[in-house]
Amino acid sequence: MATVYDKSSLFLAPSGVSNGTVFTQKPVPIYGAELVTNGDFATDSDWTKGTSWSIGGGVATYDKISSGQELTQLMSNIAAGKTIEVKFDISNIEATKSAYFKLDCSGSPEPIFAYTLFSEGTYTYRHKITGGFNRLTFTAVNSSSQAGAFSIDNISVKEVSNYGDFAFSRGSNLSATRVNADGLIEKGRENLLLQSNQFDTTWTTYGTSVTSGESGYNGTNDAWLLSKSGANGHLNQSNIDNGVQTFSIYAKANESNFLYVRIYADSPRVYFDLINGVATNSGPVISSSMEDVGNGWYRCSFSSTTTSASFLRIYPAEAAFDSSATSGSVYIQDAQLEIGLAATKPIETTTTTVKAGLLENTPRLDYSGGSTCPSLLLEPSRTNLVQSEYITLILNGAIEYNNTTSPEGLQNAILFTSNNSASSYFRSNVFTATDPTNISVFVKYTNNQYIQLLMSGDAGHFVNFDIQNGSIGTSGAKTSNETIEDYGNGWYRVSATFTGYTGNPTARIYLSNSSSAGFGGAGSAIGKSVNAYGLQVESNASYASSYIPNHSSGSITRGADAALSSTLNLSKADFTLFVEFEFYGVKVGDEQRFYISRGVDNDSAILGIKNGKQVQMTRQSGGVTLFNDTLGAQFSAGNNYKYLGKWSSGDNKSFLNGVQKTSNTMTYSDFTTDITHLNLTGSQPTNAMLDYGLKVKQVLYFPEALSDIDCEILTGATTYETFEEMALALNYTVYE
Repeated sequence: MATVYDKSSLFLAPSGVSNGTVFTQKPVPIYGAELVTNGDFATDSDWTKGTSWSIGGGVATYDKISSGQELTQLMSNIAAGKTIEVKFDISNIEATKSAYFKLDCSGSPEPIFAYTLFSEGTYTYRHKITGGFNRLTFTAVNSSSQAGAFSIDNISVKEVSNYGDFAFSRGSNLSATRVNADGLIEKGRENLLLQSNQFDTTWTTYGTSVTSGESGYNGTNDAWLLSKSGANGHLNQSNIDNGVQTFSIYAKANESNFLYVRIYADSPRVYFDLINGVATNSGPVISSSMEDVGNGWYRCSFSSTTTSASFLRIYPAEAAFDSSATSGSVYIQDAQLEIGLAATKPIETTTTTVKAGLLENTPRLDYSGGSTCPSLLLEPSRTNLVQSEYITLILNGAIEYNNTTSPEGLQNAILFTSNNSASSYFRSNVFTATDPTNISVFVKYTNNQYIQLLMSGDAGHFVNFDIQNGSIGTSGAKTSNETIEDYGNGWYRVSATFTGYTGNPTARIYLSNSSSAGFGGAGSAIGKSVNAYGLQVESNASYASSYIPNHSSGSITRGADAALSSTLNLSKADFTLFVEFEFYGVKVGDEQRFYISRGVDNDSAILGIKNGKQVQMTRQSGGVTLFNDTLGAQFSAGNNYKYLGKWSSGDNKSFLNGVQKTSNTMTYSDFTTDITHLNLTGSQPTNAMLDYGLKVKQVLYFPEALSDIDCEILTGATTYETFEEMALALNYTVYE
C-alpha cells in the first residue's frame, strides 16, 4: 500500500543516521564506475598487504600480530571537489574485541576517518575529495585494549553525485559541542604540536639524538628512542601556545628511569617516574597524571596555564629534578598539546596542526535527554563570556582540579569544598552582558544537597537547586526560565535567566543548606563539597544553548549552524515541504526559515517562524514577494512540531500539527529553473543564520502539492521513536 511518504523525493531523518553522516534517503544517487579492483577478495591479488594482512576465503584478514598494518590499493585518480562513496563489511572480529583502524584516501593527509572502533556490520561513508584521490589505505592498529583481529570484505569506492546530502557549516571548530550516542558531551579537538610523532623534523635536538622504528605502546614500530650525550640534553619544539592546555606523551624507561617535561619560560615542570608511575610537579602545573598502558609504557600528561610560553622541552632524566647526567635514554611516542584540562585520544600531525572530533562540517546529531535516536541540532551563534572549566575564583573554600569524570567522559571536573560554615562559593570572572543573561553550569552531588546559582549585583538574581534529587527550589524576582536537566551519572545541568543587568556582575555557585535560601545562600558545613564542570554565561539569551568550552581569559563564540543541500534537481513547479522539529528558546524578533530556492535569492519559497512564535509562509519570484502570510503566536519552547507548507499557484497553504493555519490563492508562474537549494537555516542560501535553537527530526520534500488530507495526516499527532519504526508503520520504502 502506497503512503504519503512514498511521494517524497527528498527525505532527511537523523534517526536514520549512518556512521556520523546524515544521509537523505532520496533522491537516488548517481554513481560512477567501480574504482576498486577485487573488492570482494575473490583472489589474492590487486592489494598491497602489510605483514599483518592476509587474503583468503573471500576476505582480507588482519591478525593483530605482525608489524605491517596497511592494506592498500592504487586506483584511477578522482579530482578535488568530487565526492566518493566508500562501502565495506567488517566480520570475524576477535571475541570480546572490536576492529580498530583508520581509512585514508591518498594517504594520511586526507583521512576519511581517523582510528575508530568498529563492530561487525556494513559501513558507508561519503567523502568530498580536497586534494585528489588515487589510493585507498586501511591501516589497522592494535593499540587499544578493545581492539582485536578482524576481516574486511566487499570494499567498494565510487564517485557519487545527485545524492542530496546536507552540507554543514558553523565557521568555528572547537567551540561547538553535542551530546553523543553514549550520552557524553563531545567536543572538537586539536593537536597544537607539529610533527607530533616525527621527532627528527620540526623538533630540535640539544645534546640528544632520536632513533625511529622502535617498538611502541600500540604494537607498532612507531616509537622513538631519545638519547642524550650531554648534561640536560633535551628535545625542543617552539610551536607552543599559551593558556590552559594539556601536554601528553607516551613514554617508557630505557637507560633513564625518568622523563622530564618543561614549558619555557613560564616553567611548568613535571618529572615522570617511568618505573613507579609517579609524577612530581613544579611551577604553574594544574594537575598531572600517569596512565599505565602496559609493557612498561605510560601515557604521561599534565595541565598547566601559561602566558609567555615559547618552548616545549623533553629530557631523559635520572631522578626528580635531576637531568644532569651526560648519558641516558627513554622511549617516546605520540606527543600532544591541546587546549583544556584533559589529555584526549592522540591526533597525529605533520607540518600543520590537526583537528579531530566534532568539527565545523560535522552534523551535530544530538542525543540529549536520554534519546535513543538523534535529532539534528541547529543553534544560533552564541558566546560564552567566562572561563568554563579552569575555575580559580573562590570564597571560603578550596578547589581540586581534575577530581572526577565530567559529563564529557574525561577526568576534568573540579571538586569545590567549603572550609567555612559561612557563605562558600566559586565564581566566574567579571563579565559584561546585555539583558537577558543566561547562566548555566553542570553540577554533581557529593555530600552537599543544595546549591544556589546567582548573578551578583541584584538581590533578585538567584535560584536554588536540589542536586541530589534533581529539583528546583525558590528563586528571585528577576529570575526566570529555571531548568535542571539530568545528564546521567549523577550530573545535572542547572540554568536560569536573569534580567535587570547592572554593574560588572559575576556568576556564582554557592553551597547551601536549603532549597528556599535567599540571595547568597544559607551557608554550609565545613567539608561539604560539590563537583562542577562547564560554567557558561550567555548575553542576550533567554535559555542555555549547548555547552561552549572557554579556556581563555576572554570570550569564546560558537558560529551559527547552517545546513544546506545544494546538489538537488527538484521540481520547479508545485511542491510541498514538511519539517518535524523540537523548538526551544523563543525570543521575540527572531526568525527561522526553512528555505527552498533555485540557487539565487530572487526565486524562493519560505516556511518560517517569524518574531519567535508566528507561522510564516512566503513565495518570491524574480525578486518580487508574491505573498507573505503570517499567523500569530503558534510556537512555544520545549514542544515538538510538525510543520508543512504546500505551494501551488492558486492554492498555497500551511499546516501545523494536523491543523491548517494559512491559505493564499495567489497565482504565479513556476520557477524558471529547477530547485537546487534547500536550507534548514536562515534567510538566503549562502548566508544562512539561525536565531534560536531547533532539534530537527525529519525533513521531507514532495515534487507536488499534496492534498489537504495528506497534509493533515502528515502533520498529525502520531510520532515514532525510530526511523525504522516509522518506515514500517507507514510502509515507506527506503532509497539509498
